[in-house]
Amino acid sequence: MQFQTVEPSYTSKEGCRLVWKGIDLDDKEIIKRIPVSKGHHGIDIPPTGNRIFVSGIGDDKISVIDTTSFEVIKQIIVGKGPHGLRTDSSGIKLFVGVTQTNEIVVIDTETLKITDRLNPGNISFWVAIPGNP
Repeated sequence: MQFQTVEPSYTSKEGCRLVWKGIDLDDKEIIKRIPVSKGHHGIDIPPTGNRIFVSGIGDDKISVIDTTSFEVIKQIIVGKGPHGLRTDSSGIKLFVGVTQTNEIVVIDTETLKITDRLNPGNISFWVAIPGNP
């Protein structure tokens, strides 16, 4: 059996409410399951690589996962229907598109506190940030 821990390789699967890292390349075995919020997800990892941010459109919060322990360290309530999310190129700010409130919620990635709520004028589904493709 060949085993490889992908650096970093994280994904989510709709309906499974999980994120995983590390896949047995022969058996496609999931090595770690981490419960996250409901619905299909957006995922982003800041340049520091120390956290994973996961949204769930069927919920009102995003999950913050520590990449060392692979544990959810915080869930941040942002409003109903968070979907697209991206950090800025410095990794200091996280922008979360919240579909039901038509907002972009801005979160400080160190303190994990909401610092701003922006109104883009339309439904915020995906978020694109220069410097973070």
